[in-house]
Amino acid sequence: MKRKRIVVKIGSSLLANRDGGIAIDRLEQFSSAIANLQKEGLELVFITSGAVAAGFQRVGYATRPVTTEKKQASAAVGQGLLMEAYQHAFMQEGIGVAQLLLTRESFQQEHQYNNAYATLQELLKRRIIPIINENDSIAVEELTFGDNDWLASLVAGLIKADTLILLTDVNGVYDRAPKHPNAHKMERIENVSSELLSQAGSQQSTFGTGGMRSKLEAARNAQSFGIETFIGKGDDLIALKAIIRGEGDGTYIPAATHQGWPKEKQWVGIYSPVEGELYIDDGAREALLYGGNSLLSVGIRDVQGSFDKGAVVAVFDESHQPVGKGRAAKSSEEMRHLLNDHKNQSAGICIHRNHWVSTKKGSVPSE
Repeated sequence: MKRKRIVVKIGSSLLANRDGGIAIDRLEQFSSAIANLQKEGLELVFITSGAVAAGFQRVGYATRPVTTEKKQASAAVGQGLLMEAYQHAFMQEGIGVAQLLLTRESFQQEHQYNNAYATLQELLKRRIIPIINENDSIAVEELTFGDNDWLASLVAGLIKADTLILLTDVNGVYDRAPKHPNAHKMERIENVSSELLSQAGSQQSTFGTGGMRSKLEAARNAQSFGIETFIGKGDDLIALKAIIRGEGDGTYIPAATHQGWPKEKQWVGIYSPVEGELYIDDGAREALLYGGNSLLSVGIRDVQGSFDKGAVVAVFDESHQPVGKGRAAKSSEEMRHLLNDHKNQSAGICIHRNHWVSTKKGSVPSE
C-alpha cells in the first residue's frame, strides 16, 4: 500500500520569539509531532522558515532587520543555528534529518529541478525527513516569497504529495480580518478566486513575512497539482492527526479533480523558460486540446524565435491566445523548412504529445 505523503510548512510566526531567536520549546514540540507521524508510516517533508529570526541577534542587530543585506547576513548565521536545533530535536526521537536549501532557480533550471527530485525521493526512501528552507542568504526576490508558502506548494507538487499543511497562528481563512466582529471562518474553499485573494491581502501573521494571501496563492498552486491544502493551527501530534483526518482547526482547500501533471510535465508547463513561439491553425488547436494528438508541421502558421531541438516553446492559436507549452521535437530552422513541406506527416512532428502541456481547461490531459 502506498504511503501517504505529507508536506508540512511552519512559518516564522510559530517559531520565533518576539524579541528574536527561536523558541526551542515550540520547535521541539513540532519536531516531536512530525517524527511521530513518520513513525506511524507517513512520509513527511518539512518546510521551515526562521533563519532570519534565529540569526539577527547573533549578527548584532537589536531588532529584526528590514534591508536585504541585513536579512541575508542574519539568514547566513541563523540557518546553521536553526538546523542544529532541528537535528538535536529529531535525534531525541531517533529520526534522521537532512537540509535542503532551494531558490526559484532550483525549479527553473531543469538539471537542478531533477536533482532536487532525486534527492528528495532517496531521502524519503531511506526514511530521513528532509528539512527545506529557501536559501535566503543568497536569494533576493525569494525573501519576499511569502514566508515559504509558495516554496512549500512547489515542493508538494514536485514529490506529488497527498496533502500540503500550511501551519500559521490564525485558525484558518476568514472572509475579513479575523478580529472583525462579523468575521466568519471559511471551513472549506472550493475555488481560490481573485476576489478572495484581494480580501485576504490584509490578513498578516504576527511575526512572519507571509500573510493569508500568500497561503491562498500557494493553496491554489497546490490545487492545480491535484493536492489538498490545509491552512490553520496545529502545534502538536493530536492536532496534526486531526488535520490529516480532515478535522483540523482551519480551512481546507480540496485537490482538483484531476491527478495533476507528472514531474516532467510540471517542469515544462510551469517552470521552464520559453525560448520560442509557435502559432497554429484551428485544426491543430483542436487536435492538441481535444484529440490528444501531437503537433504536426501542417498545423503551424508561424515560427517565432531561434531555438534548438528540445527547447520549450509556447503555442498560440490564430487569435494569439495561449494554448499550451511543449518541448520542441525539431529546431526552429527545421520547423520553418517543414512549413512548406507536408508530404511526410510522421517526419513533420514538431511537438510530440508526450512532451505537450495544455493551459486550457477542459482539454484532454496528455499523460
